[in-house]
Amino acid sequence: MTLRCTRAFGVVVGVFFAVGCTPDRPRRTPVDAILSGVECHDGVREALRSLGADETFLPAPPGPNGMRGAWIPTSTFGAWVALTLPDRGPPPLAVVTSDSIFEIRMRQDCTAEAPVRRSRTTSGQGFSFDDEYLHRQIAAAAPAPLVVYVWSPHMPLAPDGWPEIERAASDAGMRVVPALIAHGDRAFASREAHRVGMPDDGLREITSIELLARQAQVHAPSIVIFSRSRVSAVLPGYRTEEGYRRYLGAFHADPAE
Repeated sequence: MTLRCTRAFGVVVGVFFAVGCTPDRPRRTPVDAILSGVECHDGVREALRSLGADETFLPAPPGPNGMRGAWIPTSTFGAWVALTLPDRGPPPLAVVTSDSIFEIRMRQDCTAEAPVRRSRTTSGQGFSFDDEYLHRQIAAAAPAPLVVYVWSPHMPLAPDGWPEIERAASDAGMRVVPALIAHGDRAFASREAHRVGMPDDGLREITSIELLARQAQVHAPSIVIFSRSRVSAVLPGYRTEEGYRRYLGAFHADPAE
């Protein structure tokens, strides 16, 4: 897995209409499966190729109107495509980074319009757990995997799980960093972090798209493991030191590692 910071994404958008290729032998991929039967299928696939989108995806929670969606990683670390699948009409795309959203819609002839950029506003600006910070932590932990511990002071077991995952990660030869779910009571979070011996960086609120797209905020606590070659599925829920140790050990034992 090649890890690059979100600053590179402007280059990707800048060459949006100049990049694109068609494989000599088309093959059916997971993304092809979710696009089956949608309007402007070929135009959407071309747009995804131009954006460096992967051929795999993670399901997104249904939107307010019940529409299905998917998160698709790109070749740029911290930049994911949010794909909406409406009941009718071509699916709109949005490339999301920690600080920006690039909205892309299809014309009537099924070609992509120029991306429209708008800024993302977050509650943790200035001291956030963004993709640039995550990238630095992965690099600092290498060659060992990095464990991200997602927590909230409003879930009673989440602060208490910090010492458990800290000991388990140390025993597994991994580094662990805490990440605070956004929009909580920061004063309460500060008190709880101090109570369990969590470092000050544990008050960084999550704005990282790598974490949001992987549904790291589905529950507190949760953990996600990043290695040089792969990323684990999110593991939600409190565990004891032994429970975390078993999960970390299983990640180490995976032959893909």
